[in-house]
Amino acid sequence: MTKLTTIALSAIFLGAPLAAQDAVSERVAIMVFDASGSMWNRLEGDLTRIEVARDVMSSYFQSRDTTIPLAVIAYGHRQRGSCADIETITPLAQHDGTEIAARLQGLNPQGMTPLTASMAMARDMIPATAESADLILITDGLENCDGDPCALAVDLAAQGIDIRAHVVGFGMTEDDINTLSCLPEHTGGMLFQTNSGVELAEAMNAVSSPEPEPVIIDEPPVEEVVEPDLPEASISGPDTIRAGESFTLQWSVPINDRDIVTIVPMGADEGELGTWSRVGGSATQTDLRAPSDPGMYELRYVLNEGRQTLASAAIEVTTPEASISGPDTIRAGESFTLQWSAPINDRDIVTIVPMGADEGALGTWSRVGSSATQTDLRAPSDPGMYELRYVLDEGRQTLASAAIEVTTPEASISGPDTIRAGESFTLQWSAPINDRDIVTIVPMGADEGALGTWSRVGSSATQTDLRAPSDPGMYELRYVLDEGRQTLASAAIEVTTPEASISGPDTIRAGESFTLQWSEPINDRDIVTIVPMGADEGALGTWSRVGSSATQTDLRAPSDPGMYELRYVLDEGRQTLASAVIEVTSVAIEVTGPDVVRAGDQIRITWSDQVNDRDIVTIVPLGEDEGELDDWARVGQSQLQRDFEAPATTGMYEARYVLDEGRVTLGRHIFEVLDATATLGDDVLLEVPQTAAPGATITITWSGNETGINQRIALARADQALFTWIAAEPAEERSEVTFTLPADPGFYEIRYLDFDTQEALSRATIDVR
Repeated sequence: MTKLTTIALSAIFLGAPLAAQDAVSERVAIMVFDASGSMWNRLEGDLTRIEVARDVMSSYFQSRDTTIPLAVIAYGHRQRGSCADIETITPLAQHDGTEIAARLQGLNPQGMTPLTASMAMARDMIPATAESADLILITDGLENCDGDPCALAVDLAAQGIDIRAHVVGFGMTEDDINTLSCLPEHTGGMLFQTNSGVELAEAMNAVSSPEPEPVIIDEPPVEEVVEPDLPEASISGPDTIRAGESFTLQWSVPINDRDIVTIVPMGADEGELGTWSRVGGSATQTDLRAPSDPGMYELRYVLNEGRQTLASAAIEVTTPEASISGPDTIRAGESFTLQWSAPINDRDIVTIVPMGADEGALGTWSRVGSSATQTDLRAPSDPGMYELRYVLDEGRQTLASAAIEVTTPEASISGPDTIRAGESFTLQWSAPINDRDIVTIVPMGADEGALGTWSRVGSSATQTDLRAPSDPGMYELRYVLDEGRQTLASAAIEVTTPEASISGPDTIRAGESFTLQWSEPINDRDIVTIVPMGADEGALGTWSRVGSSATQTDLRAPSDPGMYELRYVLDEGRQTLASAVIEVTSVAIEVTGPDVVRAGDQIRITWSDQVNDRDIVTIVPLGEDEGELDDWARVGQSQLQRDFEAPATTGMYEARYVLDEGRVTLGRHIFEVLDATATLGDDVLLEVPQTAAPGATITITWSGNETGINQRIALARADQALFTWIAAEPAEERSEVTFTLPADPGFYEIRYLDFDTQEALSRATIDVR
């Protein structure tokens, strides 16, 4: 097995011209990309694996050789818990890299890791005409869908074409990545352990130039091959550099943007690559990281075509010096400051590990950054002797260490001896060890690390309020170290059964607001509610929090009549502490108004009583669905009438009184809307011309009323109030009157008005035009 933790590749993978291979056989590449839920795990800093991978792969897709057909398969991005969540993101073809990058950006990790089935799908996509194929698996975890990648590796090796299976582990441990080594071992592929965007990019650059097919020649060539003249190049860098340190190297104008600059041991085989980078289209310098082993090395400019070295320069990698220091002793779980000398590389690591831990082991750790010389770490939870280490990221070699003793911390905690279930109480503790330590209340004898209701201690506080559990019994207050979740101090506390009472009226009308009272609150977030008689424990109808000091509030009765309960409910556990019976009675409201109106007329709707000031009076078409509202208004606090404009469309309508609670209709009045020019009134029949010219004199006659006492015939604009007019004449002992019409065109009304009853006995419209 070849394990490449620093992406160092041997010449066997990269030593032959790709153009020659492409000329004699069809080569394809199929990528399997891990989009399972674990890709949301974080690398260093705030970036997640999927965020880093998206950026790296976007660059890779746009820089790779697009003449080589590529397909991309992804898994785990559409459905949680499904081992069948495998999708071909792009079919096998010559793709524009921007399109593939956009598809990858849209993946949302959330599912399982069926990597064996995905690789089998990739195998099945290889066309029959292909003579070589690269299957590239990018994963941050192992198979968890019962697949056997090693059995698949044997199957791949038995195929009739050259299949190389490459594995790029991203954020995986060394043991996990070795589990997948059977894939490259059986197929001649490559294995990578990557833990950063830079390393992932280097791995992708490596697999884009896989091992070519060897050319077997039975007889020596007859004709002499004349080697072409090589182009000229130069490369330079510092004379010396510390192991693991980043440095800048320069080269002459690039010959090809896929040429390579690298640092390798002095005298390394032609084509061998250590830490390396593509030169790009126009750049003439880049940064590389020095190897971890001191010694003499070469900087090389390597022609991508044939992997031939065109220029080299000597560079010495020296042993770096570093120092680290911190306190002699620190309490378990406590944060402390450690210092180090100037950083060698910003990705180097400072860590605290048990005394004598294996080289490269990491306990609690941090990157050193580009310029910092100190940081805070948290001490382990187990007391004992430890080491502070400065670890070179390149090769994970310890450059400096210092001994530190982790001691057993002391803490105390206290609170009341008894507390009522669900009640808030104050507990106190000694000076915090770490601001992320925890204080909690748990059942007596609960498992170590168990948390009930809990709170962080903060950086300086020594007390806080917690809420007691809902179940009475014996409990413990615990001070728990956040590091390792170890209990440092505890105190017994008894949770007792609380008492409460609640009361309200014996009966209340449906939808009506009423007042209920209760005893002193146990917790300000407790609840008072009205629910149907016998409702499930914890059920809530109309409800309210009790607050910190109130003992009464207003609720609204349900809309359905029946037997109900008022309940005092403990917020913690939603347990009923007290209840009282209340009956919700039905309500009938009488709604009145005109029986016939004209479209657009102002009409007055009245109702006999009101239940709640937020109830509604509305006008809707006859037979409209229950709860529907057209023209509507709230009833308000004291009014029992409301003026509306009659609907503009003729037909049958209803005026409804609607209970706001549940939108139930309590009363209704049916009326008819006639055309806006229709004659209204059954008691008197007016004879009026339908049209007349502006300024004309018209004669009005009537029948059906013989006395005319205290009555008048009036000419008014159609929109004037009922008992206002332009002109009016007494009707007593007359059978006709004349009026001169206004000069302004429009609709006017002739009205037969009765002052005693304050109503119009008849109305007729005339169109002046």
